[in-house]
Amino acid sequence: MKEIQAELAKRHIKASAALVSKIKYGRRQTGKTRNSVSKADAIRGMWSKLGVDARPRDVMESLAKRGVKVSSAQVSTLRRSNGEPHESTAMSLDHLLAAKRFVAQVGGADIARRAIEALEKVLQA
Repeated sequence: MKEIQAELAKRHIKASAALVSKIKYGRRQTGKTRNSVSKADAIRGMWSKLGVDARPRDVMESLAKRGVKVSSAQVSTLRRSNGEPHESTAMSLDHLLAAKRFVAQVGGADIARRAIEALEKVLQA
């Protein structure tokens, strides 16, 4: 390595031992090998096995048995990023605007709520 540094110095190129080592030997392999599966793929695979309604705790336990350590935050974040509808986001802006128009049309939220409850009873009968 010192030979390489000396040769570079002759050409007026400054290079640290760490840089020369990195170039000569390449980067160290991370824990993931070429054939291994990413944690995200492992979580998705476990959901396909356990079902998308599986709790993060269940997914974590099943993956731990296979030697894959994931946190509940990783599982929850991946679930959110996969675009599964959540109760808070299941309603679109169009639905909210239609509800607003309906409330204004019938004269208030209380009347609209009672009308919807009455409609539910009629539809269930």
